[in-house]
Amino acid sequence: MFRLLSTLLVLIFGTLLAQAATNIPHHALIRVFGHDAAHEKLLLNDDRLDILPKDEEPGVLVAALPGDFDYLQSRGYGWDVVHQDLEEFYARRLASNDHLDLMGGYKTYSEINAALDVMHANYPNITTAKFSIGQTLEGREIYCIKISDNPDVDEDEIELFYNALHHAREPAAMEVLFLFMDQLTSQYGIDPDLTYLVDNREFYFVPCVNVDGYVYNETTNSNGGGMWRKNRRNNGTSYGVDLNRNYGFNWGYDNSGSSPTPSSETYRGIEAFSEPETQVMRDFVNSRNFIVAMNYHTYSNLILYPWGVQAYEGGFCPDNDIFHTMADSMRIYIQQVNGANYTIGPPWAVLYGVNGDANDWCYGEQTTKPKIFSFTTEVGGPSDGFWPPQNRIAPLAQENLPANIFVARYAENLIPPDYQVRRILQNQDEQSGNGNGVVEPGELMSLTFTLKNTGAQNLGVLSGTLTTSTPNVSVTNGVTSWPATSPGDSADNSSEFVLSVAGGFSSPGAIACQLHLTSGEGLDTTLSVTAVVGSPSFFDDVESGDNGWISDGLGTPWHVSTRQAVSPTHSWYSGSESTGLYSASSNIILTSPEILLGDNAVLTFSQRYLLEFGYDYGFVELIDAEGTHQIAGPYTGSSGGFQTVSIPLTQYAPGSMIQIQFRQVTDVAVEDEGWYVDDIYVGPPPNISTTPTSVSVGVAPDDIVEQTVVVENSGGSDLVYSVMFQNGTAVTDTGGPDAFGYRWQDSNDPCGPIYSWLPISNQGTQLTWGTGEGDQSRGPFALPFDFPFYGQEYSQLWVNANGWISFVDGSSQAYLNESLPSSNAPAAAIFPWWDDLKPQDAGSNVRFWENGVDSVAVHFENVHAGTSPNQGTYNFQLLLTARGEARVFYGDMGTIRLTSATIGIQNADKTVGLTALNNQAGIANFESRRFALGPRWVSVFPTSGIVAPNSVDTLRLSFLGAELCGDPSLSGLLIMSNDPDNSPLTIPIEATSQVQLPAPLDLTILPDGDDIQLQWAAVPGASTYQVEYFTEFGGLSTIVGTPATNSFTHVNVLQTYAVGYYSVRALP
Repeated sequence: MFRLLSTLLVLIFGTLLAQAATNIPHHALIRVFGHDAAHEKLLLNDDRLDILPKDEEPGVLVAALPGDFDYLQSRGYGWDVVHQDLEEFYARRLASNDHLDLMGGYKTYSEINAALDVMHANYPNITTAKFSIGQTLEGREIYCIKISDNPDVDEDEIELFYNALHHAREPAAMEVLFLFMDQLTSQYGIDPDLTYLVDNREFYFVPCVNVDGYVYNETTNSNGGGMWRKNRRNNGTSYGVDLNRNYGFNWGYDNSGSSPTPSSETYRGIEAFSEPETQVMRDFVNSRNFIVAMNYHTYSNLILYPWGVQAYEGGFCPDNDIFHTMADSMRIYIQQVNGANYTIGPPWAVLYGVNGDANDWCYGEQTTKPKIFSFTTEVGGPSDGFWPPQNRIAPLAQENLPANIFVARYAENLIPPDYQVRRILQNQDEQSGNGNGVVEPGELMSLTFTLKNTGAQNLGVLSGTLTTSTPNVSVTNGVTSWPATSPGDSADNSSEFVLSVAGGFSSPGAIACQLHLTSGEGLDTTLSVTAVVGSPSFFDDVESGDNGWISDGLGTPWHVSTRQAVSPTHSWYSGSESTGLYSASSNIILTSPEILLGDNAVLTFSQRYLLEFGYDYGFVELIDAEGTHQIAGPYTGSSGGFQTVSIPLTQYAPGSMIQIQFRQVTDVAVEDEGWYVDDIYVGPPPNISTTPTSVSVGVAPDDIVEQTVVVENSGGSDLVYSVMFQNGTAVTDTGGPDAFGYRWQDSNDPCGPIYSWLPISNQGTQLTWGTGEGDQSRGPFALPFDFPFYGQEYSQLWVNANGWISFVDGSSQAYLNESLPSSNAPAAAIFPWWDDLKPQDAGSNVRFWENGVDSVAVHFENVHAGTSPNQGTYNFQLLLTARGEARVFYGDMGTIRLTSATIGIQNADKTVGLTALNNQAGIANFESRRFALGPRWVSVFPTSGIVAPNSVDTLRLSFLGAELCGDPSLSGLLIMSNDPDNSPLTIPIEATSQVQLPAPLDLTILPDGDDIQLQWAAVPGASTYQVEYFTEFGGLSTIVGTPATNSFTHVNVLQTYAVGYYSVRALP
């Protein structure tokens, strides 16, 4: 559905601009439509546009300025006009009841201050006079008021913080605070619940944080309806910093949750706390001891809590269960007033990603202050907008009143008692028995408990007594102690508890115990603890039906399917069998039967998923007696095929009963294939070892030496491992590693890649784009080898017009470059020069080339970006090799527009990436950059694997003598695995330069049918010879043989190639 109304809108905005007394351009509210839902979702992260909360209708709502329409049209979007002049619509709606109030019935800044004065005058015994906590950029005061029974005394009471108007166009949020303040004061001594709160709490209210922005809206739109959001910082060509993106915790984490562009509505500023307003808030909060913070905004009917960033700690903070419980109670209280349905969750899960906001800073910053349970409430629905009509002001405030009361009451549960401990880890060992490390009937068990001081005070020495009533188990050493601890510290018992397990015990099975703890400070508590005998395990290959699993929730249910599987034909699937797609707006849960948890256990499963990136998610959860815990995920995007996941369960008590849950949550649009889960295992862990434990080789300058490392698993379950390199010889022009181990180097580094432009201007396949096609991809193009990249192997790629390639994403039209990783960037991609390029212009030459063996190149020649007179012209190549490295050669890049691109890489689920350059100077003509897992002189394959119990896998190291850097060249392998006791393993690597033998003479090459016979003169001192084959002169070679004598037969080569080149090297 497309509506191209640009001509009409130019006329509309010509009229509006003529009418605007202050010459401030107004917005139109438009509903934008794309080619499909995925195209529309690109808008949600476009920082050029003012994207508004979604309503129930199709399309994306945008508050559009006059210049936005050509931009949207150029990107292939259409639109409907909802309101031609949004500011005028708000003002007209506010005046529709014939009230003559300033700001349409909302308090002006002076009226806010006057209302605070009146409140103190009326209730001087329970309020302070308003006081300034600091000044804004333009020198205005930010006022606060305190409500408590002894307001001028700093008592030892629970402190709560309520604020509004971080964003200047959200006055309904401020009115919520005033109703709550009115109720606390006017009902004091009348309502017993409110009286209790005033007597036992200290309430602090800041009704207007962004004073300058709010006054600006008063000035430009005195009848209400002003759309200014940010503060009034002069950025040079634009104004304003989004104060709710300027806080210090996770500031600038990515360019999705905040923007680096000054004109954007979510511009985060030049640095964290760059703005006086956020500095004032920071200093004030640090000076207090707040337990809860309530940050009020409009609109969307949401209750949000940390984290704002999905990629940070999986998107869920350590106290997610508490946040969820509180938010769910608030939601119910709100619904009971007017029937409004508020959605709860972290911002990334229910709205969009946010970084540098007040919520995350209040909770996450715990060095300058204690953690604060901080919520953001988005008041009002889509019909209310930023300036709800006057008859909605009171209802919106009233529906949030009981939630505010609840939070104030519940805050006492968030304060730890003076003395409290919690078991956080447990270790059990076979003290005497057959020595296999597993406690069995007839053996002794030792127990160690790690206890954490979760109270508010220092705790002295703890005394503990362990008892059990489990049959066939007796306690032989049941008394021990723990050393003194400070709040937050942990300690182990000084001597082990010992249990004797009789031969009649039924194994595997659990032992239930009671641990009684006392201290001199008065702590007296009993913890229920468990231990386990034997090695319980659970395995389900999904070949026997549901097997006790339960599918529940909203949407197409989890079910057993034959669509995709690992072993052999069935798996659990989250989508529809008929359509191959999952449901929109779903929350479906797959729950295992109860599982007895063994000692040091792991959860392992195979999964394959295709979920809309950044909007639909998969989570893995564990249920035990203490509740539900997220243990893996969120998974989003593409897994790139089946993968094996392994999760240690060591923090959960052996002998306890658990259940495993797989939960899939989706939003309202774009359905993909879904999530498959197979081969689910809970049981004993793997055990990793390697042979050898270090590697040292000698390599001649033109030689290639192969070395193997054997990875062995002697444990009880599959070993899942990955390999990355340590930093070796010191480097200069380099960056990384990222979380997977990738690094970049440029040719300015002594150990960097060598510039070697490929002569392929007339080779391979030429790619073309027509007029209006400048953002599309071409492909897929088959690779002559499987390219290893971020733990996956890929056999094809797409080439995008905007200077990047992807191994999985042929539909992305990403043209707005960002720092990596980024949810807006294509998945599993390499970015040699990501900019809004124009290969459709005359004279451009883009090509895909491969040598049929071990090399692939993408060639960009005379490609433009930008517009005259600032139009850059670029020449660059991307070379991929079977060794798993990517080299970029930059030819003549000119001198114009060299600070507008991104160079980097990103994995398939867009959570790990590496940026070498982003919108900054740093590229030079005739240089190269390299992206790889290790130094240029050594590579390893595979970079990940799965090893079954009592099996091995082999790593192949390849050393290139021509690429050595330093003598010796030093590095190391880090092998990460799911072995809970031996990860990571480090294998030192050393390569030294070796004397090179002379080249063999008298080389003869003779065809023999489809074979080639090679002979040469023997070289004294040679033990072997290395025969290399080139499909193109000067290209990359392939080793085809290593004979010990001076002859070799290259079998069947003439079936594939008509032309080739050979090189023979003598090896000592």
